[in-house]
Amino acid sequence: MHRASRPLHLSAFHWLLTCLLAWALGTPLAAQDRVLEWKFKLGDKFQLVTTSELKQIIRATRQEEQKLDTIYVITSTFQVTKASEEVYELKQTIDSIQIQAPSGLAPSKLYQQLQGVSFTLTLNKDKQLTKLDGYEEMMKKITGDDPNLRRVVQSILPEETLRTSVQESISFLPSKSVNLGHQWERSFSMALGSLGTMQVTNQYTYEKDENVQNDLLAVIKVQPRFQYQAPKADPVGMPMQVLRGSVQVEPASGMIWFDRINGRLVKSEMKLTLKGKFDVRTSGQEATIEIEQDQKVEIRRVETAK
Repeated sequence: MHRASRPLHLSAFHWLLTCLLAWALGTPLAAQDRVLEWKFKLGDKFQLVTTSELKQIIRATRQEEQKLDTIYVITSTFQVTKASEEVYELKQTIDSIQIQAPSGLAPSKLYQQLQGVSFTLTLNKDKQLTKLDGYEEMMKKITGDDPNLRRVVQSILPEETLRTSVQESISFLPSKSVNLGHQWERSFSMALGSLGTMQVTNQYTYEKDENVQNDLLAVIKVQPRFQYQAPKADPVGMPMQVLRGSVQVEPASGMIWFDRINGRLVKSEMKLTLKGKFDVRTSGQEATIEIEQDQKVEIRRVETAK
């Protein structure tokens, strides 16, 4: 006696279900989209500690070669003072600046005056910086009523550069859900004082996920590209004028570890080697300055009591 044949539509359904299960089991997790975004809650408070190790060699006409190894450790506290669906506000306070400089080289008073300075960062719903308050108060604290000093400090740290620094520290994440291997870019300008401007383009690659102490961290690789631009006009009030210049940055790279479940930065690292050559005029005399720099920057998050 022959067994009754399975109805055609059930056989087709079984075949389709088998194929779907095989596809689902065989599809790697990398094909699933992830959301990478900050999660700010009212009252949240955390610290970011930035450690910069700078090794540089300076050669100048008619001067001895200088080798300077300096370490800067800057601790800033961030507190979320407003959190809604449309607007976020964070208060950033520079708690301390520690400098390990070569023997006999006194750290600039500029850094000491930055301690205690606060900024208010306003972000939109996409965590993009829309407003930065506190720059003018910072300038008054550093320069007082000295207009010449103000021009020098503004040349070294213009408001737009500070805005860009804050923006790129927060808004480096992609604007949409992504999967492993996804790449995106962000470009910005970085002022170099009297030396000119550096155009920077960061390419980000979402490389993998890591489980670290029960936290699921997105690991993002950063590949920066640089393009130097000499100053177009003589900086007013600056002691040195750049006549010609060139900057070469050897392949630089960095990594970011971002807690995608809790929506917060855990750590970032960046390394680069820079070589520059500048023909300058200072005190009415022309000279050539060559600079070699090896720089390593690490930012890590430290939890604080609310």
